[in-house]
Amino acid sequence: MPFKVAIIGAGPAGLVCARLLKVADIDVEISVFERDPTPTSRIFRGGSLDLHGDSGLIAIKKAGLFEKAKKWLRWDGEEIFVSDKNGTIVFHMKDPPKTDLADYERPEIDREMLKELLLESVGKENVQWGKVLHSIDTSNRTIAFRDGTTAGPFDLTIGADGAFSKLRDVVTDVKPVYSGICGLECHVASPDEKHPNLVKRVGNGSLFSYSDHKSITAQRVYDGSLQLHIFWRTEDDNFTTDMFTTYQWNQEELKTKILESFHDWIPEMQEFVTACDILRPSRLYELPVGNTWAHKSGYTLIGDAANLMTPFSGEGANKALTDGLRLSEALIEALKTKGDIDQAISNFEADMFKRAKKVQARTMLNKNRIFDNGGAASWPVTIGGFVLEDMGYNLNKGWLSLFPFAAVMLLYFRIVQMLGGFQRRTKDALFGRR
Repeated sequence: MPFKVAIIGAGPAGLVCARLLKVADIDVEISVFERDPTPTSRIFRGGSLDLHGDSGLIAIKKAGLFEKAKKWLRWDGEEIFVSDKNGTIVFHMKDPPKTDLADYERPEIDREMLKELLLESVGKENVQWGKVLHSIDTSNRTIAFRDGTTAGPFDLTIGADGAFSKLRDVVTDVKPVYSGICGLECHVASPDEKHPNLVKRVGNGSLFSYSDHKSITAQRVYDGSLQLHIFWRTEDDNFTTDMFTTYQWNQEELKTKILESFHDWIPEMQEFVTACDILRPSRLYELPVGNTWAHKSGYTLIGDAANLMTPFSGEGANKALTDGLRLSEALIEALKTKGDIDQAISNFEADMFKRAKKVQARTMLNKNRIFDNGGAASWPVTIGGFVLEDMGYNLNKGWLSLFPFAAVMLLYFRIVQMLGGFQRRTKDALFGRR
């Protein structure tokens, strides 16, 4: 009899796992269940993400999808601008650093393109759509859905069902908590023709702008448009939801309300707000850094379902793809060798916990720094430290610890910000600009 696997959720983690199990030379029956009614029913499909050479890209290559992915991958999308409310460019990377490590090959791909690539590889007809999970019966390993149907029993059920995973309740009682960050998702169509100032600030890649516990971020996506997020650090998790609900039927009033928070940002940065269509509010949630669980036979989690974090280190999707890859590898090896399935999955979970703790800690550190008083100056210092660490340099040990690199870098970037602020105040005084 085939080994029966249920995958709850047709996101990157679940689909890459399904793809790798599908093409493996093993006797396995895979069922993928997705809550969305159809492959194209989701209106808000997100922006783009960078596939990291040491994680996400490896998963795509091992799934045999790299050649097909090339037409969607944008190496010029690696361009990064980091600025503050004065428009001061604190950091600009036109091209990625040239190193001997392939790890820093990080092309951009639209989330929707990645989803389409993975769905095509699995077969859209092999995903059961409109399946909203209702309950799990662990006594007989069956699944019940809200439409009244059931499925199973399954030898293994994999929770790849995202931030508010229902399968998570089977293996742990830990719940996601509000991260202190909420925002609005926005979109700017045809920026090249209508908003050349915005194009100049984003280039071919991304702009990250931070000041006063707020941010405006913008990304180029495949069709040339801009995907925006406006974030606030606030204890009120309903701040943007209430704002959107009150003013959603009048975009101009909504933009006026947003600009109250950004009244002292330069007009060129405020244009991101005035130029966009505001699509929906968002609240960012996270699980504790280093969250784990005791292995439960017949069940496991991957991606955000396992280790939810905010997007402020760009690691979430790459970690999810790696989860799907390594879980499939563990399962394939155990089935081929007739090994202990539970032990294989338990070993996979131990490896995932170790990987996740590192990226969760990095994400938490960067989130706290960029939304604290450090703002834009903190971004290159923190991310630069991560890059050096990945290259094998530990700034806290050996001779490197004798020189305060991080403190000097932070001082340098803060001086850049101070000079930018002085330049702005001078222009405002000379030309009467607020």
